[in-house]
Amino acid sequence: MLVFSAADGVALLIAARMVQGIATGAATGALAAAILDAERPHGPIVNSVAPVAGLAIGGLGSAALVEFLSWPRQTVYLVLIVLFAVEAIGTIVVTETSPMMPGARRALRPTVGVPAAARAANPPGAVGALVFALGPGA
Repeated sequence: MLVFSAADGVALLIAARMVQGIATGAATGALAAAILDAERPHGPIVNSVAPVAGLAIGGLGSAALVEFLSWPRQTVYLVLIVLFAVEAIGTIVVTETSPMMPGARRALRPTVGVPAAARAANPPGAVGALVFALGPGA
């Protein structure tokens, strides 16, 4: 939002829009999961209504700010910066909803393997034979 409020040309507006799009894409899934954790019975309804309501309220609110307040190009973004600061404080204050489990860090380490039943059903030469059978003829 700081880039939006300081933009004096098209290049900065495009750069700000790209940053905003990446941030929105990164946050959407996490916010939806947080809403589902916080509001178990109503979470799905909130997740389906909130984006549409946010777009409507945001459009009407920003239009009113531009129409009735001074600094029409900066006021909307400055209001959004304040709202983001309030949201950041709320994120810090909210407690974790899931309990910490021992070994959580180790569970994040990827492991690759083939189950014993799958190894027994597919002898080592079978995969190579399949690859060569599907490859181009010599």
